[in-house]
Amino acid sequence: MRPLHPQEPVEEPRNDLSRRAFVQRAFVLGVAGGSALSVPWLSTERAAQAATAAVDVDPWSFLVGPVRNTFTADTAAVRAKDLSALIDRDAKTIRSASGQLTWSYGDGVVSVDTPCTQGAFGFLGAAGRRELSDVVIDCANEYASIVVTALDGQPIGRSARVLVQAVSEEQALGWQVDGDTITGVGDHPVGIRRIEATLEFAHLPGVHAYALDGNGYVNRSLPIEHVEDGGRISLPADTLYTVISRSPLRDDSPDGEHIPFVWWEGEAPAETNFPAHTEFSPTEQERHLLSGGEWLSNEGTRGADDPEAFARYDVDVAEEGEYHLWIRKFWHHGPFRWRFDEGEWHVLDDSFGLADNTYIRRFLNANWFHAGTVRLAAGRRSFELRLLAGPGEALTACFDAFLLTPGQFVPRGKFKPGEYGGEAAEGFAPFEVGADAFASSPIDLSHLNEDVAGRHGFVTARRGGFVLGDRRPVRFWAVNAGPEIVRQDPGSVDYLARFLAKRGVNLVRIHGQIFADGASDLSVDAHYLDQLHAFVAAMKRAGIYVNLSYYFPLWVQLGSATGFPGYDDIANKTPFALVMFDPDFQAVHRSWAQALLTTPNPYTGLALAADPAVAMVEIQNEDSFFFWTFTRTNIPEVHLRVLDAAFGAFLAKRYGSPAAALSAWGAGSAVDGDAPAEGRMVVQEAWMMTSDAHPTDSPMKHRMRDQREFLTQQQRGFYADTARYYREELGVRSLVTPSNWITAQPSTMDALERYTYTAGDVVDRHDAYFTGRHEGFGADYMIDVGQTFESRSTLRDPDATVVKFHRIAGQPQTVSETGWPNPNRFKAESVPLWAAYGALQGMGGIEFFALDRIGWQGSPGKFTTMVPSIFGQFPAYALAYRRGDIEEGEPVVDITHSLQELYDFGATPVVD
Repeated sequence: MRPLHPQEPVEEPRNDLSRRAFVQRAFVLGVAGGSALSVPWLSTERAAQAATAAVDVDPWSFLVGPVRNTFTADTAAVRAKDLSALIDRDAKTIRSASGQLTWSYGDGVVSVDTPCTQGAFGFLGAAGRRELSDVVIDCANEYASIVVTALDGQPIGRSARVLVQAVSEEQALGWQVDGDTITGVGDHPVGIRRIEATLEFAHLPGVHAYALDGNGYVNRSLPIEHVEDGGRISLPADTLYTVISRSPLRDDSPDGEHIPFVWWEGEAPAETNFPAHTEFSPTEQERHLLSGGEWLSNEGTRGADDPEAFARYDVDVAEEGEYHLWIRKFWHHGPFRWRFDEGEWHVLDDSFGLADNTYIRRFLNANWFHAGTVRLAAGRRSFELRLLAGPGEALTACFDAFLLTPGQFVPRGKFKPGEYGGEAAEGFAPFEVGADAFASSPIDLSHLNEDVAGRHGFVTARRGGFVLGDRRPVRFWAVNAGPEIVRQDPGSVDYLARFLAKRGVNLVRIHGQIFADGASDLSVDAHYLDQLHAFVAAMKRAGIYVNLSYYFPLWVQLGSATGFPGYDDIANKTPFALVMFDPDFQAVHRSWAQALLTTPNPYTGLALAADPAVAMVEIQNEDSFFFWTFTRTNIPEVHLRVLDAAFGAFLAKRYGSPAAALSAWGAGSAVDGDAPAEGRMVVQEAWMMTSDAHPTDSPMKHRMRDQREFLTQQQRGFYADTARYYREELGVRSLVTPSNWITAQPSTMDALERYTYTAGDVVDRHDAYFTGRHEGFGADYMIDVGQTFESRSTLRDPDATVVKFHRIAGQPQTVSETGWPNPNRFKAESVPLWAAYGALQGMGGIEFFALDRIGWQGSPGKFTTMVPSIFGQFPAYALAYRRGDIEEGEPVVDITHSLQELYDFGATPVVD
C-alpha cells in the first residue's frame, strides 16, 4: 500500500500539464494517419552539459507507443517520431501507432480494434454508436465497458465462439450517499448496473447465444436477430458475460453452493456468561447486516476474580464425518479456544486470515474465518468457546454465526450456503455469485497456464520481455495478495488458486512482512512462513507464478527493543532508506531473505530459491534516497554518520579529500555537521537535491550535484550487492526486482531512480493508482460513513492517466501495484486501460492491488480487485493481453540519458 507523503513542496503534480514547463509538443513531420509509423527519427545528440535538446516530446507519446530509455556516461540524445497525425488536439483524439487503439478524450471513450478483440469503454451513452471492424456497439448507459473477444484465437469474423463482456458499475445493497457524503456503506448482495446495449456483427460468429452467470456457466439462451451474413443481439441487462457460439452449449449451471452444512447463531447459546448487551450490540439500522439480526458480544476487561468468558451451544450433526468449522466474528478481536464435547481445545489467536469483511460501523466489522477441522459423530454435540483474556486483559469479542460443512464454503456476508437475497438498488441487478464448482465453462482460461508453474524451468528475461523455461514469451496478468489471504486455510487457498487461474491470472505478488509482530529480534514468523509455503504450492499447482515482496519500511518499527536504540531519540520509527547503507539493518534484511528463500518448502520439497514457480524476488518496496521520506529527521544521527562517512570517502576519491571538495564547490557550500578532517560530510535531504531548491547556480548546487551522483551509486550498489547475495549465497535463480518507487522531483530524479534499478533484472514502477476526491477520517485506507468523495474518470483527461511508463531498454518492466481505489463509480476503465496500453507499451506484467477476500466483495473496501467492474473484466482482457491481441508498439520516443547530465540536474524531456 502507498505510504502517506510528508507535507513537502513538490515541483509539479504528475498530472498537471500546465506546470510541466519542460514538456513541449512534438515536431510535425507529416505522417499519414491510421498506419504504423515508419518515418525517420529526428535525432539530436548533445554533450553532457549542453543545453536542452531541440527535440520536443509530446507528453501523450506514451499513449501512441513505447517511450524507450537507455543510459550512457556522458552523451545524451532524444529521438522522437512525428505524432501530429496521431495526436489530434482539435479532434481530441489520440491513436496508437499500431492503429489498434483510439482514445477519444473529447467523448471520454477508448476503442480497441484488433482482429481478435474489439470493444469500447467509457462514456458510451453520449458518444453514440462505436463502429469497429467487425462489431458495432450501441450503448445507452452513461458509462460502460463492452468488449468482444474470440475465445478460439481466430479473427472475430471467423471465430466459432466469442465472449461478450459488459459492465458498468457495482453497488452494495445499502450503499447510500447524500450529495457527496457517504451515509451508508452496505454489503451483500452487490448489484451491477443494468446494461442497455446492442451489438451488431458484420459476420455473425454463431447461431446460438447464451447469458452466463458470474461463474461463467450458461444461465439462459438469448435471441439473435439475423441480418444477411450478420446479426444483432441485445445484451442481457443482468449479467457480465454473453457467449455467441456456432455449436450449442449445455444449459446446466452447476451449483457450488449445494453443500451439506450445520449453522447456528452466536446470540443463541445454551449457556454463557457474556453480557446481554454491550457497546457492540447492533442498532436497529445495523441488524440486517448480521445473520440473525444480533450477535453475542463482550466488552471491558476481565477482573482479577472473574471467570473465563465462555459460551456453550447444542449443535445437531446429521452425519458422522470430517467438518470444517467456520466462524463469523468481529475481526481479530477476542482470541479464544474452542472444542466439541470433551475433545481437545483448539486455540485461535490472531494468526488466521479473514476471508471477507462486512462493515457494521466505524471500526466494527463482521468477518468469516476458517477455525479448523474436526471429526464429529452424528447426534447432538456440545460446542464450547472460551476467551483467552486473562485478568486485566480486554474481553472485546463478538460472535455472529457458526458453520460446519464437509465442503468448500465461500463467505458472502450473512448468507448461508445456497441462500440469496435477490435484492438490488434501483437500476441495478443482483450479482449474487455462489461458490464455483469449476465445471467446464467458456470463460475458463486456466488452459493458458502451464499445468504446474515452472514446469519447463525458470522465468528469464529476453529482449526486454519475459520468457518461460521453454523460451515461450509470457506476459503476467496478476494480483497482489497480503498476509490475510496467505493465511487462509488450505482448502480456501486451493479454491482461490483455481478461481484466479480460471479468470486468466498467471502470477500473484505475495506482498507482506515475514517477521513476527512484536518480535524483539525481528525474527521470521515460522508459522506464517509455513502458510506462505502452502500458498506458493497451491498457486504453483494452478500454473500461477509468484512474485515475492517481503520488505516495506512501513511494516517495521525500530527502537531499543529491536536493537536499534537510536530510534528512541526521534519521532519516526520507520527505517526509511536505512537498508541501503546501514550494515546492521542490512543484516536484518538478509536474515529475512535467507529464511524466506532457503527454508525448504514442505509442500513442494524445494526452497523458494530453487523453485521455478518463483518468477521474481523484490529487494524492497517503495523506498528511495530520492523521495520525500529521506530526511535527516527521519534517521537517527548514529546511523546517518555511516552514510556521511561514505559520502566523505566518495569525495576523497574524487577530489583527494573532503576539504578539497569544499574548496572546489566554493564558499557557502559547507553544512553544519560537516567533519572533513574526520572524513564525514553531511548528506542532505531529498528536497535539497531538487532543482527547485537551487533556482540559480551556486556552490550548494555544485555540492548537491555530487550528492546526487553519490546517492545514485550508493542505491544502485546496494541493489547490485543484494542481487549478488541472492544469487551467490542463497542460490536464487529467479529474476530480481530492485524496487518500484517515485521521487521528489520526477523531471530531474525519476531517470536516476530507474537507472539504479538496472542493477537487477526487472524494472518495476508504482504510482499507478487513479483516485477521485476522497476525504474524511480514515479515507487513506477504508470506506466509512461521513466521508466525502467525488467519482473521477481519466478518459476525458489523458494528462491524468497512470497508464504511461518509461521503458528501460533491454529489461522487462512491470507495474506491481495498480488500482482505481473506492469510492469511484468509474473503476470499469482500469482493466481495459491496462490491458490495452500496458500491452502497447510492452509492459511484461500488470499486478492489480489487491485481493482482500476469497470471493466477491460485499462491503466496499478501499483497495480491492474482487468487484464486477475489475475482477469481472478479467476473462476477456486477461485473454487479450496474454494472447498478444494488442500489439506492442515500436518506440515512438527514444531517450538516451547522460548520467553526467542527470547528476547535474538535467531534466527528462517527458515525465510519465
